[in-house]
Amino acid sequence: MTKNFFTFLLFPFFFIAVAFIAGCSAPIGGLLVDNNGTAPNYIKAVPSRFLYEFGEDFIPEDEVKVVGIFDGVDKTINIKDVTIKIKNIPLGKEVLLTESDYKDGFPLKSNNIGMNTVTISYKGLETDYSIQVKDENGGGGPSGPGGPSITIDWIWNRPK
Repeated sequence: MTKNFFTFLLFPFFFIAVAFIAGCSAPIGGLLVDNNGTAPNYIKAVPSRFLYEFGEDFIPEDEVKVVGIFDGVDKTINIKDVTIKIKNIPLGKEVLLTESDYKDGFPLKSNNIGMNTVTISYKGLETDYSIQVKDENGGGGPSGPGGPSITIDWIWNRPK
């Protein structure tokens, strides 16, 4: 009888210990977990520039801020923790920036004239935005002088 009584008391302690240990471990999907213990819901880029001259440097460390949204709370992500690619839309050429490009700058040359997509990746999440690189003569590149534009023709209905 005493043996059954101790066994009966031991089971609740066993379940409490298992629940306590499980609550202290890292969550499932630990590869996406940030250092504050949560995974970002999504990321966004906050660039400070969209238009570049031919030969200028794109310096991610100074010109774009990456923000992670963690359960509705914005948190800046260190630019060194992300991967950045630049793809020229007319030519279809894509370049993966190196770590030195983040601080020293990536020169925007002939492969980048026109519209480019900057893609930022962080822990399986991606965001992108567009930049325009003018050619040597100040034009917008393959899309024509001044770059892509929209023309609006206003039509007035004047009373008779």
